[in-house]
Amino acid sequence: MDAQPPTSPDDGVVRLERRTLHHGGRERPLLVARPPSPLVGGPLLLVLHGSNGTGATVRRAAGRDFDTLARDAGAAVIYPTGFRRHWNDARVRLPFAARREEVDDVGFLRAIVAASVHADGIDPERVVAAGFSNGGAMVNRLAHEAPELLAGAVMIGATQPAPGNVIPLPPPGPAVPLMLVHGTRDATVPYEGGESSVFGLNSRGPGLSAPQTLLYWAARNGLDAARAVAEVVARDDAGAPAVERLAVDDELGRVALYSVIGGGHTIPSSAHPVGGGFTVVGAMTADLAALRG
Repeated sequence: MDAQPPTSPDDGVVRLERRTLHHGGRERPLLVARPPSPLVGGPLLLVLHGSNGTGATVRRAAGRDFDTLARDAGAAVIYPTGFRRHWNDARVRLPFAARREEVDDVGFLRAIVAASVHADGIDPERVVAAGFSNGGAMVNRLAHEAPELLAGAVMIGATQPAPGNVIPLPPPGPAVPLMLVHGTRDATVPYEGGESSVFGLNSRGPGLSAPQTLLYWAARNGLDAARAVAEVVARDDAGAPAVERLAVDDELGRVALYSVIGGGHTIPSSAHPVGGGFTVVGAMTADLAALRG
């Protein structure tokens, strides 16, 4: 992995590095946020952008909230960029060059982890992947194909592909603690399930609903869905529910769905707040013990 000299401190929170990782005959760019004083044995958070994005754009879209994990948890936060700005996720109807050229993005993400163990001294047992939209769908594929790599996963604005729209996936492996975050008025990846598209164009095929995705992953992780607990975790200024959580939790690890009431296809963050001060970072640090353990 090649690295350019670090930039100056960014808002006094992190130091940024732009790196290049050679994988699959391609040079893949990475944006890395690290604590000013690197912490050996700290966690790693991979953050994957949505369609037509980059590592830099998802960092901005999240209000740089993920960077605070570098400051507060001593994490290395890596924002990679997909091939031609897309990821080769598990949906059959994927109209991207990453699929046409069969880009090995699971292998690429594995290589990032291996390189970060060497370059950043991260603990390979404390790796969490978070992704939005196409990036969330890629996290979904990674959790299926490399569950042993992950201490936790976060899918934002992404669901499990519906039967007939999913590539062959391996049988269940180790349980992956999983958090889903989804706006109830998401018009791109519908909360209630169905066709995923951008204004009806470039369909990615049908997906399960967000609640069905929760049940799917609960079953895959060997959890008893009958133990699901629902609660309101944030309210708006008028006291109405703004975020509801549905969680299935036991000794195998939690699977939780955060439903952002009235939310669209975006990343809840300080840049796009909802009631109660909810942010992806706040929910993640509360629910994914791998970042704190």
